[in-house]
Amino acid sequence: MADVPHLSLPLRVIGQTFAVVDQDTVDELANNIKAVTSFAQGQRADDMRFGILPMPFDNRPLNLDDLNTTIAIYEPRADATVSEAPYDPNDPTAARVSIAVTMAGDEQEV
Repeated sequence: MADVPHLSLPLRVIGQTFAVVDQDTVDELANNIKAVTSFAQGQRADDMRFGILPMPFDNRPLNLDDLNTTIAIYEPRADATVSEAPYDPNDPTAARVSIAVTMAGDEQEV
């Protein structure tokens, strides 16, 4: 059992309990970033700025500045590297965004 458990994302049940990650770990930071990037801004009534702005995938290269800024605001403990990689070589307009997460001042990466 985790010392200070936080629900893992995506939510899943292992045995008779929810999967958890430890507080203040790279896994927790990655979960928090996953939560922020899963919402469009304006979807959460308690914080209308939470989430990311719609990203037009038809403009290449992608402008990742808003995504970087949002991650920095909502998870300042993380050093996140956001990058774009081609998703499908047969469709040059398709894109995939990758986010590598490390804890600020740490070498461990997820």
